[in-house]
Amino acid sequence: MQPAPPADKNYARKRTEPFMPELEPDDNADSALPEKLPKPDEKALQPKKLAALVRSTGSVESDFVSVGFGSSVAINRVLAVVAPDSAPIRRLLHDARDKGLLIDATFGRKTKAVLVLDSGHILTAALQPETIISRVKHKQQ
Repeated sequence: MQPAPPADKNYARKRTEPFMPELEPDDNADSALPEKLPKPDEKALQPKKLAALVRSTGSVESDFVSVGFGSSVAINRVLAVVAPDSAPIRRLLHDARDKGLLIDATFGRKTKAVLVLDSGHILTAALQPETIISRVKHKQQ
């Protein structure tokens, strides 16, 4: 059984034409923009000053631990380091992925450790939990 043809013969042509509404020029569009951009806050740390501060104190670098492949995590933000084998941890990963709170630091490799952060984010790493914990202990010494 064939469908009935549309009543309008130009139906197919009308459907394939892109919809482009007519835009009128807005004379007041430029009035919303500021005349001059504000100057950056002089009190804010510039990248060079921040890098010099890090080199001189060394405290910012020691607050991070490598979780593999060039990724790092702040030690003071980690609540737990667990293996992803159990069903509750897999549910936690699934929920975090749905909420947009999952940080994948595995770079395509198998997830071997799950780090729970105090912000509610979940970080997955390709290193063993024991390796990450030993790196944290080494940093704290």
